[in-house]
Amino acid sequence: MEEYSDIFAKNNIDGNELLTMDSARIKAIGVQPKHQKVLKKKLKELRSEMEKQEKQRLKNRKGSKKGKKVPFWKGKYDVSAQQ
Repeated sequence: MEEYSDIFAKNNIDGNELLTMDSARIKAIGVQPKHQKVLKKKLKELRSEMEKQEKQRLKNRKGSKKGKKVPFWKGKYDVSAQQ
């Protein structure tokens, strides 16, 4: 499917835009019907993988913050700080 790289370049379609293209747009830029199905399948797989990675990134980010939280009472009810 390398033959479509020129079509994508001519239509200013980068990776982000390619990921958001629907069937009508894919057809409109001239992708052959036999390749439309393959392209849509690969884009769906790529979007799914990107979503998984984003969820994992957010989970890791959220997990790293959990260990750094200070209890709400720390400092307010610390008897040694009042003396």
